[in-house]
Amino acid sequence: MRKKLIITMMFALITLTGCSNQASVPFDVYLEGQLVNTDANKGLWSKWMFGDHIYALDHDLNVYSGKLTKSEWQKAEKILVQGHGENEFGDMVLSQGSDGTLYVVDHPFEGMMGESSLVSLTKILHPDELGTSKAPARWEKYDLTKLSDFNQIGEFVVISDSTFLTTGAPVKDMHHVLAVVNYKKQTVTPLDYWPNDSTPEVLTDQKLMTYIDGSGVACNGKDRYLYWDDSGKLAFIFTIDGEKVNILHQIYSDQLPIPGIAKTPSTERIHCVANNDKIYLLYKHSNRKGETMEKYDLKEPFPWGNTVEVYDWDGVKQQVIHLDKFGQEIMLSDDGKTLYLYSGFIDDQTAPYIYSYDLDSPSTVVSSTQTLEQKNDESLHVLEVGEEAVDAELYDMQGNKHRLFDAFADGRYVLLDFWNLHCGNCLKADPELQEVYKRMQGKLEIVSINLDSIPDWKNSDWSKSIVWKNWSDGKGFKKGGIQSHYYDFKAVPFYVLLSPGGRILCELTGYGAGFFLGMAEALNGPKQDNYDNLNLAIRKVDVNNKGTTISFRYYTKKGYWFRITSDSYLTADGKKYKLTTTDGIKLNEDNYPQVKAYTAQSKYGDDIYYRDFTLTFEPFDTKPATFDFREGDGEDVFVIRSVSL
Repeated sequence: MRKKLIITMMFALITLTGCSNQASVPFDVYLEGQLVNTDANKGLWSKWMFGDHIYALDHDLNVYSGKLTKSEWQKAEKILVQGHGENEFGDMVLSQGSDGTLYVVDHPFEGMMGESSLVSLTKILHPDELGTSKAPARWEKYDLTKLSDFNQIGEFVVISDSTFLTTGAPVKDMHHVLAVVNYKKQTVTPLDYWPNDSTPEVLTDQKLMTYIDGSGVACNGKDRYLYWDDSGKLAFIFTIDGEKVNILHQIYSDQLPIPGIAKTPSTERIHCVANNDKIYLLYKHSNRKGETMEKYDLKEPFPWGNTVEVYDWDGVKQQVIHLDKFGQEIMLSDDGKTLYLYSGFIDDQTAPYIYSYDLDSPSTVVSSTQTLEQKNDESLHVLEVGEEAVDAELYDMQGNKHRLFDAFADGRYVLLDFWNLHCGNCLKADPELQEVYKRMQGKLEIVSINLDSIPDWKNSDWSKSIVWKNWSDGKGFKKGGIQSHYYDFKAVPFYVLLSPGGRILCELTGYGAGFFLGMAEALNGPKQDNYDNLNLAIRKVDVNNKGTTISFRYYTKKGYWFRITSDSYLTADGKKYKLTTTDGIKLNEDNYPQVKAYTAQSKYGDDIYYRDFTLTFEPFDTKPATFDFREGDGEDVFVIRSVSL
């Protein structure tokens, strides 16, 4: 029998690359919104926000513009008319340049599958001045009729005084999701991004529409761009080099559901807005009531959300904003100080709404150190991987009061260790925890939380020997105690790894020799998510034009073996890279650990051994920001995700 240790674990929605512990900005904030008065614009649907103006559509697809403040969407005026007459437009897509100029692409739809001809691009200087917006004589108009038909122009962003980046592709060359249009020269340059998946060629039309419909692009005002898609969870930061898309960081990398393959649309989606400094992603996985959508429901097909993840343009997660209302879209004020949540379309024909959130006002911010006492005022919720930890009042063996969040000192990771005196696996894990604690001084704090009675805990020689934080709330497995907020069954040991920002990265039931040494190796090595198989960690990555060589270390006790199959590969930017050579192990055979990692200083623990080996893979086409390692496509395989370069 293959001795690959199987554990009960949930995997982080955020990886180590997304951790942040900034002193000036709380990682998690809770904001209370203000309902925006939209009575002056009943019958209009918000479509775009540029500067501090909303550009909305009426039922005839005419475009209106009205100023948006924290409390009111002021009366909007019609500025662009949909129609076939002079100075009228077909279907319109709007964008704004860095100087405030409004750009309007006119592309009336024709035929099937969203095919549209490109008629014109119109530049409107000073669009906030209604006289200019409504005066065609002051517009600059560029003819686009010589360009080939498009499979739907999606959202676009202006990238120079003559070009814009758009989602969409020429009808005659559909294997592209992005393109650059030169509206002065009337040329189109399709970019080389085409997701590498198993979609049959006969479904190319459906695949293209999936990656265009509901998608968007943004720019940081320099040379970095963002692509995202609302059909599921896909978002990445990239640069452009000629016709080539260089993906720098994959924020979300889910494969989108293609009609004809996927049985139902995704219940997890995103909506994005960005400025030159930050990227805001609204994660949507709930119905209007805030209940998680377990499956697709035709009665309420569009997911809602209230969690906004904030990233910088390097793809590093800076903050998570929890809003008190749910919506489908977000918008951002010109100064970046106000976030707007928009309901979007509501199935029961209820009027859409907008809430404003002050990103700077301390009066609306609730610290992420929300306590159990506050949580207990609400219905009990068992925390899951990816959620914020809760603070709690705990006591040491001398009766001194502490707060759990006191353990987050100097940007340390925190490992919660739920245990009791009658737990055999707790005893077996203790020597390895001691070794890891010594090796990780200053980087990892361990907090053992005892679930026995206070007298039994205090009188135990084992309790007295623990050298790290050894605390208890005296509530054991009772509802309302700290344990009941992290898991809802009576078992020990149970471990929770928390990021320096207080997010749950990993939950683990039980113990296997080498778990914690492998976890420590990963925390000390390249940023990675090895929570799927804690025994295996990446220590080093060398990338060059001949191949990618990865140094691994596998921990376990003597006599246990592991296998690495010849089917192993790397994935980056949607492409697989095959294994070419190995050193230090034999593929498809039993490999035993060779070197002793440490000697257990207790009769209950095991001596831990390790084995080092390297795997070399085909060279990356372009050096990615992150990649995944997989030992084949089976279920019981080693997987290490989001390895950072």
